[in-house]
Amino acid sequence: MIKNIRLSIYMCGLCAVLGLFVIDQTHAAKTQDTKPIPAANIFAVLQGFNPGALVSYSLWSEQQQIFSGTGTVDDWGNLNIALPQNTDIMPQDLSYKFAIDDDDQSVDFILDYNATSDSVSLQGESTDSFSRIVVDVKGKNVDTKSDWAGLFSETGIRLPQDTDLNAQGYQVAFYSADPLRGFHNAPNPSIIQIMDAPGGGGPTNEGVNEYESPFCGDPEMSECREDRLDTQLDNIVENFIEPLQLMTEQLTYISMNSLNQIGQFFDAKHQLETQREMQKLKAQAHKDYHPSDTMCRIGSFSKSLAVTQYTKEHNKYALNTALKGKYANRLNGSTAEGVVSDRRARLRQYREVYCDPSDNNAALGYLCEHDQDNDLENSTAGAAAPGGIGGEDPLRLNKDIDFIRTLEFPMTLDVDFTDGEGTEEEEDIMALAKNLYWIEPFFAQTEERMDGLGETYLKMRHYMALNSVAHNSFAEIVAMKGHARSPEEGSDTMPGWAHMKTLMREFGMEDERIEDMLGENPSYFAQMDVLTKKMYQSPNFYTNLYDKPVNVDRILASLEAISLMQERDHYEASLRREMLLSGLLRDAMDVKFDSIQGGIRDLRP
Repeated sequence: MIKNIRLSIYMCGLCAVLGLFVIDQTHAAKTQDTKPIPAANIFAVLQGFNPGALVSYSLWSEQQQIFSGTGTVDDWGNLNIALPQNTDIMPQDLSYKFAIDDDDQSVDFILDYNATSDSVSLQGESTDSFSRIVVDVKGKNVDTKSDWAGLFSETGIRLPQDTDLNAQGYQVAFYSADPLRGFHNAPNPSIIQIMDAPGGGGPTNEGVNEYESPFCGDPEMSECREDRLDTQLDNIVENFIEPLQLMTEQLTYISMNSLNQIGQFFDAKHQLETQREMQKLKAQAHKDYHPSDTMCRIGSFSKSLAVTQYTKEHNKYALNTALKGKYANRLNGSTAEGVVSDRRARLRQYREVYCDPSDNNAALGYLCEHDQDNDLENSTAGAAAPGGIGGEDPLRLNKDIDFIRTLEFPMTLDVDFTDGEGTEEEEDIMALAKNLYWIEPFFAQTEERMDGLGETYLKMRHYMALNSVAHNSFAEIVAMKGHARSPEEGSDTMPGWAHMKTLMREFGMEDERIEDMLGENPSYFAQMDVLTKKMYQSPNFYTNLYDKPVNVDRILASLEAISLMQERDHYEASLRREMLLSGLLRDAMDVKFDSIQGGIRDLRP
């Protein structure tokens, strides 16, 4: 018989372990004998809470408090809350507020009843995270859980349509998800039963309103306690099934908690790897797109180069047009009347501007004299009036024949043939060009003189074309050294040459010396000189090459672009050289061609 009992106990324990996920904990009812204690007018019953926990409760209707109070859970985890006398709860909007304050388990929630929609809502906060919460509304169970912060909420719980008016009110059960807490406590949840509810279930001595104490009639009697302990020790459910359930629950919670921790490790791993990739990409982008000092310099130096080159083309065209007008005796020009007017104008200019009386062993004193009317030959006095001898500005003496001072040495000339305003350097350039390329113009012609001179006129045009090719290179050099246009008034954009002057200061040069060298508005020639030569003479250029590889590649590409611009200038110079060589070859062939042409003419019958 004893063996059969032991076998039954072992089988019950095994079934309890295997059937963990089948047996509902709510079915683990206590089997000990209990003595019902009638409790009239009980408002709510609390079971399964820690002894000594402080309970605060209140009932509200349409934002008005009906009653409130506090209580303390007894030594067996229970508390009865009595309904105040003469309290009439009407089926209207109600709010039940409970706050259980305990060091180990605290719960604070509000249960609202909406009479219009006949539904119940629950919201609150618990110290347990991810704990199970079961809400029983007149026999209708709703399962929910608290989140990681212990918050929970459930809305719109509709009351059953076939609700018995005498049915139990509301019941909220809290299942702890803490493995340590579940190990020490019974598997039964902490339950709050609200006995009085709208629509039925008022305070009576029947049904759920009859509270059953888990102990005998007088809990203070030691005999009751001993009988109760003996009953528990003899009870198979409490000694075997419930401990096995607790053990299984503990193992389940620990296993799930371990899986949660493993998942968190995986999440942290992927998160850190993603952050590392993002940081690598950010660092790479910072490395690739960080601005370079040299790149900024090159961009700043060259931003005015296009406008200056555009001005250069117009100056070249204007100078070529002015020189060709001199050859062709253009109307209203100094050569309009031929050789006589041209000589008079050039001689007057020489006396007043370029004549140096000390030349020719100081024998030019008489030739350099000029009167107040600036014309000795046309003086109305008939004799030289007090005037001057030679040029007034010593710096301009002999500039009409000095190629070095007039054109080759200066990097920037005050020359702009497109603005309609004359300057001294423009006058010097024109005087030098006249002495270099066309000593004397053709004689002025009339219609009568041109009769029968067609072949001679064509020969004249031939020489004019050759001379135009010759002075084209001269006009190109002048245009390249013409000053750049000043920025428009009110413009806050700093031109490129302003940054170039900053570079020259690194060489220890003063601003006045820099302007004497490059000019106030540096020319295309001066800007290209800085980009192709001066920039590489600065030590900072080479120290700035100790930069990120991408920036070094960008600098190399910029230098390649500057090299292409310089090679373009070399290409245009080679084209001009080619035209000059072809003109010289054509002129050298003229003598042989004329002799052959004369011999052929003599052979005609």
